[in-house]
Amino acid sequence: SYQMPLTECDTDSIFDLRARLESKFAADLAIRFRSGQVTIGELEPIRETVAVMQTMLPCPNPKEPPREWQEKWSRLGGNFHSGIAELSCPKEGLKRKEFTKKVYERTSCIYSYATQNISHETIIKEHTNILKAIELKDPEQAQIRMAKHLKSHYSEAIDCLLRQVTGSS
Repeated sequence: SYQMPLTECDTDSIFDLRARLESKFAADLAIRFRSGQVTIGELEPIRETVAVMQTMLPCPNPKEPPREWQEKWSRLGGNFHSGIAELSCPKEGLKRKEFTKKVYERTSCIYSYATQNISHETIIKEHTNILKAIELKDPEQAQIRMAKHLKSHYSEAIDCLLRQVTGSS
């Protein structure tokens, strides 16, 4: 389907929205896990997603991953984020999941630039730390870690794009 191009202001807004909402979703999931509304078994698909990402390392060519590899990596990243969104709220979980998937798809092309300078190992470590905060039933840390994860990747992606456009290193 047709997607209108994003302006710089739109891009900043959508990434800010993503960081705010997904960090809230991570905090909400930690609260639900702490209260027993979500079981460790229900978190297993998220943990398995991180484990599969781990098996994909090392990346065959970190500066320019093969297309199939990058597509699988991106799909798994989307599964991680949408899995958290879905479990974060009993009534709105599916809406949160669909929203997260749509925004992830819309922003993944920009985030892919960040992986040129942020190691895939770092992404796995951040995903693991977000999941640990949820499993430790610590909504504050889950929220902080998710926000930091998304904001650092966006910042790095923008810096990388700027370097490419300006030719600076």
